[in-house]
Amino acid sequence: MRGADIIRQVEDTILERKLFEEGERIVAAVSGGPDSVALLHLLHRLAGRWRWTLSVAHVNHGLRGQESDEEEQFVKDLAARLGLPFWSARLNVKEVTAEHGNNVQAAARALRYEALRKAAEALQTTTVALGHHADDQAETVLMRIVRGTGPGGLAGIRFVRHAYGMKLVRPLLRITKSELEFYCELFGLQFRRDSSNESRKYFRNVVRLDLLPYLMKHRDGVREALSRLAQISADESDLLDAEAEALVRSLTEKTDRGVKGDRIGIANVHPALQRRMFKIILSCLAADDSSIDFSKLERMREAIVASSPSNMELRLTDKLYFRRIYDAVEWTTREKPEAPSYVRQIDVTKNGGLHVPEANASLEWMLAEPSDPDEVYGNDSCVALFDADRLGGELLVRNRRPGDRIEPYGLKGSKKVKDMFIDLKIAPERRDKWPLIATPDGTLLWVPGLRRSRHALVDERSGKIVRIRFSGDFFA
Repeated sequence: MRGADIIRQVEDTILERKLFEEGERIVAAVSGGPDSVALLHLLHRLAGRWRWTLSVAHVNHGLRGQESDEEEQFVKDLAARLGLPFWSARLNVKEVTAEHGNNVQAAARALRYEALRKAAEALQTTTVALGHHADDQAETVLMRIVRGTGPGGLAGIRFVRHAYGMKLVRPLLRITKSELEFYCELFGLQFRRDSSNESRKYFRNVVRLDLLPYLMKHRDGVREALSRLAQISADESDLLDAEAEALVRSLTEKTDRGVKGDRIGIANVHPALQRRMFKIILSCLAADDSSIDFSKLERMREAIVASSPSNMELRLTDKLYFRRIYDAVEWTTREKPEAPSYVRQIDVTKNGGLHVPEANASLEWMLAEPSDPDEVYGNDSCVALFDADRLGGELLVRNRRPGDRIEPYGLKGSKKVKDMFIDLKIAPERRDKWPLIATPDGTLLWVPGLRRSRHALVDERSGKIVRIRFSGDFFA
């Protein structure tokens, strides 16, 4: 293959896949290796024809000491020879490795993409070109097969991916590494070799240095077959993703906490689309795909389709939680807040009002003469009437305590407030905030909006009555 053939093939790929727009601003991520050097040279050759504004970004991970610094200077000099703006960042990967389970490559990847995002922002674009090639594609697919990936993982590396606030473009996925090295030799392009690529302590290097060459030795066309598998899987995955995205839009909604969904609706979706829905939702919440394995996807799916338990919580990452709350599900980046304990005294010997910020609710009470007895047991569950003489002069407004029981009007015996909340399908996060009306000695008179007790009932002997009314968003 001639140099002109490689240029034409890359340009054809860009046009076919609509990778770049005419006049687009592009940042080329250049490490100094043959792949990224060839990428930069190719884009530079094509930039004039397509009126691209090209810049160069380099990320120095600081993992190889002087070698890393020499690579940075090499890329800087290369950008200068081509007359292109240059941006660089120096990272301290070792400092954040512990946050990624001591996985140096994961830490380096996370920091690298954040640095490239800053580079794109500084260079007034969101488009970043990367030098991944056909060998990288074959290695990626093979690695994912070994790890037990699903159909989406078989899609391998995409030509275009929108992630980390960037449009990440890989124009070289149809060009092999040997062709890129030939291209560099043909045009007299110098490049650097990363010594860490020879270390077999990284699984990718084992695949690159041992597994893939072994397969290619025993079966012609393995690399091409893996690339075809990636392309077929990518096209089919795109179709399923489109269906999953439509389902996400119809069955979930964004909230200030994260994403909330209709459990019954999601439970009726095909399992293959459920898993894709979860990945789309997690991606919206900026979760790293590699941190959510198949077992966690299945635990979420099983929690949604199962009849019980009605409430459960699953910690997906250090900052991300999945919750089932009866017929609703939630993905949130916040921990479940602990409801503060509260208690307020109210004097029912005179009219008054009170706001309870912990429950985002208000109440007012007033003394009155007995009127229509039916009003005592009316349809408004947020209003209750009590015999003032049987109350004493003081009541408490408080949230629930362990062991709280109420003796419901119309029923025999008593019932745990906790069990009542469960029976009525009150979400766990609301239970500890729910205001209760109690006497100072601990007798529960009323769970506003739900049940009142058989204590202090108004009857034909009642003189003064106390009418208490709750209002607010909490009861909506």
